[in-house]
Amino acid sequence: MKWNLAHAPNNECVGKIYKTVSDIESAGFDIIPAAVPGCLELDLMTAEEIYFSANALKVQEFENQHLWYFTCLTAAPGEYLRFEGIDTFADIYVNGERKASADNMFLPVEVDLPVGECEIVVRIKPTMIEARKYASPAGSNALAYTYPSLYVRKAAHMFGWDIMPRIVSAGLWKEVKLLKRKPDHLNEVFFATHSVSETSADMRFFVNAALSGDYARDYTVKVEGVCGGSGFSFEKRLWHNTDAHNFTIENPKLWNPRNYGDPNLYDTVVTLLYKGEVKDEYRLKVGVRTVELIRTDATDKDGNGDFCFKVNGKRVFVLGTNHVPLDAFHCNDPSRTEKFFELLDDIGCNALRCWGGNVYESDRFYDLCDELGIMVWQDFAMGCAVYPQDCL
Repeated sequence: MKWNLAHAPNNECVGKIYKTVSDIESAGFDIIPAAVPGCLELDLMTAEEIYFSANALKVQEFENQHLWYFTCLTAAPGEYLRFEGIDTFADIYVNGERKASADNMFLPVEVDLPVGECEIVVRIKPTMIEARKYASPAGSNALAYTYPSLYVRKAAHMFGWDIMPRIVSAGLWKEVKLLKRKPDHLNEVFFATHSVSETSADMRFFVNAALSGDYARDYTVKVEGVCGGSGFSFEKRLWHNTDAHNFTIENPKLWNPRNYGDPNLYDTVVTLLYKGEVKDEYRLKVGVRTVELIRTDATDKDGNGDFCFKVNGKRVFVLGTNHVPLDAFHCNDPSRTEKFFELLDDIGCNALRCWGGNVYESDRFYDLCDELGIMVWQDFAMGCAVYPQDCL
């Protein structure tokens, strides 16, 4: 998809709605080519309208901008658009009709498409203006320049931090995909480890599926996992579109953090069948392990007391680091991920604390953690403030 981007200050847009390409072009707004994934600031730099190297503070002049990303495509029956990440407050129009809205940069948005030619317009409103709609209570607290972040589901560092410049960015910061929805498909699969021993692992499998048939009993889920000479498999009839199943792996190959064994992963395939016919398939890697936090209420004068992690029943020494943004512009994160993990591997890291003022990282990021034996302490995406109790 080839995208273009129009932008205009808030005071030129109040009370007006531009929902078609014709509306945008006739308004006389500045229009530039857009990179998707991308953001306003990088597109302005590409268009040579701003230069960060000369003055990073220049971008604060664009905190009042409304954006319109627009493109055209041809949709086949059953196709839809999946916006992996929109930053942040947005309305999505298809052929002039509003189809969806967004208010959280961390969550994807899906939009069904009519068959044929589709004109797509994504209007993104300025975060700093939208944030004024939410009145923070006296009991909340933040840095003076980060109060707008308290009610906004957006990476907190963008409002300014000791490690990051203030760039209250906006844009389609993740991929936009044209996909085809199957009538029967797997929505979610999940594996959990209940307990492990030297000879077995007790596991739980969870599945949620979309079923088009009248009877769930006509569907089965088949699960197969292999890691070296170890494996597991079972097939289960469904009673509902959501189901769970407990099973045991004999002589399992356990996932271990770095310095405590191999980070074994089972190559796993989950298949959805309708009356024996394959309808959908999902592939993932499954790590079999238990994690415990051992914490006593107090430590006595002789130092007796615990605050430690056990993985698979063994105490581990955490060689960790704090993970902060890979880039001020998160559309650049994928290009930095591989090099970041080379550095982590070089220093022998076996744990990451993913800081709450950042974004939730990509699947590739967490897959590399699994493969390299790196444990993850995942903060909620809220950074270093006293948040209002009703902001969720």
